[in-house]
Amino acid sequence: MAYAPGAGDILPFIVPIGEWIVEVPNNAAGRGVTIGVGVGIVALGLRTLLGREKFMVGVE
Repeated sequence: MAYAPGAGDILPFIVPIGEWIVEVPNNAAGRGVTIGVGVGIVALGLRTLLGREKFMVGVE
């Protein structure tokens, strides 16, 4: 809505709100996903190195 043509003319207060929504919550979600993937990769690496991940070492 904030980037719709004419939205700033009709509702001028909506543009800063739209920019905030695009910047703050969107960046927070991206950081959360990045941190989650990083923790998962480290955990899988440790399990593999310690031999706890049966699939990666070939034991069934």
